[in-house]
Amino acid sequence: MRAGADYHVLQEGLTPMPGRPEVLYLASGGFDLAAGGVLSTDSYFNSFYLGPWREHARVGRLGVLIEAEGQAGVRVIGIAAAGARHVLGEGAAGGVFWLDALGTADLTERADICRLVVEVEAATACRIARLAYVTDIAPANDIRLSIGICTFRREAYLAGTMAALAKARAETPEICAVRVVNQGPSFTDPALATQIEAVGAEVIEQANLGGCGGFARTMFEAAMADDLATHHLLMDDDIVIDARVIARAIRFAAYARHPLSIGGQMLDIFDPVRVYEVAGVMDAGWRGMSIGKDVDLSKTEGLALFDAPGTIHYNGWWWCMVPAATIRGIGLPAPYFIRGDDVEYGCRATAHGVPTVPLPGVAVWHESFGFKLSDWLTYYDVRNRLVNAALYPQFAAPLDALYLLGVFFNYMLLHRYAAAPVIAMAVRDYLAGPEALAATDSETRHHRLMAAIARLPAPEVVEDIDPATYQPAASSVSFLKYDIGDTVRGFAATYARISLTPVRARPILFRIGPNHPALVGGRGYAMPLDIGHSRYAVFRPSRLRLWGNTLRVGWTMLGYLVRRRGAVRRWRTGFAALTDAGAWQKQFAIPRGRDLD
Repeated sequence: MRAGADYHVLQEGLTPMPGRPEVLYLASGGFDLAAGGVLSTDSYFNSFYLGPWREHARVGRLGVLIEAEGQAGVRVIGIAAAGARHVLGEGAAGGVFWLDALGTADLTERADICRLVVEVEAATACRIARLAYVTDIAPANDIRLSIGICTFRREAYLAGTMAALAKARAETPEICAVRVVNQGPSFTDPALATQIEAVGAEVIEQANLGGCGGFARTMFEAAMADDLATHHLLMDDDIVIDARVIARAIRFAAYARHPLSIGGQMLDIFDPVRVYEVAGVMDAGWRGMSIGKDVDLSKTEGLALFDAPGTIHYNGWWWCMVPAATIRGIGLPAPYFIRGDDVEYGCRATAHGVPTVPLPGVAVWHESFGFKLSDWLTYYDVRNRLVNAALYPQFAAPLDALYLLGVFFNYMLLHRYAAAPVIAMAVRDYLAGPEALAATDSETRHHRLMAAIARLPAPEVVEDIDPATYQPAASSVSFLKYDIGDTVRGFAATYARISLTPVRARPILFRIGPNHPALVGGRGYAMPLDIGHSRYAVFRPSRLRLWGNTLRVGWTMLGYLVRRRGAVRRWRTGFAALTDAGAWQKQFAIPRGRDLD
């Protein structure tokens, strides 16, 4: 390990963000050390993960920069996939130390090393003024970043996000524009107005076209209305973000050797050391399978999640950075309103040679989705999954009729009886093809959907329950293998139990909504509707509603079997027109506050 003078930063070390778990930033010590103290970056935010850089970037030698006030020793450790630790170099703090053991170009040596950590041991009282991973070659790409946020009635959350962005914009000259698309009432919060002014953000008001329409507007403005940006960052409004990760992603893009989207991980805002999703891949049912779900990043073994880059189909748009040239080349999202738009766009970009790379050490905290109980979300989930499956059979097998039948019965055997007619609507609208989606604007379609759902019987909602009358659930998530034979037998047994004999066993109390009838067994149950468990939805078995929905399902499935092949052809030939900027501009121009009744 040799000292050098010329360097270019790849990744800055981050001091712990106030209010976030320090263990995500440092395994031990701090940036101010007493004599004998040890700082260790063996942590989520301050490890350097070699996988993405090896696969997607062009760098020279890799080094570590330590600027210290006081005397300290430095040790750089490479961690292999099996957890073995290898000392790659040692020396005194002060300047850059080059890690030639990893190779002199593109990290070609020591392929067994997955990530790097730094240990600084203070010989005297010592302050670490700067810690960074560096290289000896300049970046090849000039990055200019626009940021787009879509919001709807979230002023308090948005004010926090804007406060974080204000500091980031002041410190990150690559950020050239910030746009907020407001699809709810005009902002009234003075604190939010102050933060928007501090960021220098442009606020665009438009009709409610769903999260998809809001993000589509930011993408249009960033990539098609002007050409200032090379990349566009899509961000949710209701996140907690350490905005310094934006500069981290910019540096990775600056060294990327081919076009790519950069994804940020989603951490659980209520359990902030735990992963909700790193990124997603599609399974045989065209459900997004969350990579890394529930992994604890406070533990060293949890960081092994990032040892080897795997197959990625999409990254959620809570934080995703897309090349502007990709947006211009493949078009805007389709008008899905919500659910599955990020999945479709990730698959479309991948099909056009632009992969998605989840960059470790770039993350936001976001509320998990386990408390969301909305039949209208079920509609969009099913319809958009059917469309995505028709468009991209190369990523996962298209949905067959038996699987779709299982979706119906999964909801009905969970006593979600309103979901069955909603799913039937989703199937009918899918079979109607892209022409029907293009014929009506997103706001009008959503209004009609909500009016139809309002006429359906809703579950009972109570503010208090007596836990003594319920049996606590062992789990809210089924990890059963989806074997078709076992599934059919299990569903049939539960159907018969509800139909033939009254279910008298105690109802079950879940911490979050159950995802599989095997967890319920035909019994009634309650689930909380918020993290504070202040309201509960109560579901009870009903043989009459089960039988009535069975007839509805049969009729819907008959139509699906007859028309599905034609629907696939129509979606594949007509989908591109939905993503056209001209089609979207007509929706962007819709007046706000129309009378839709």
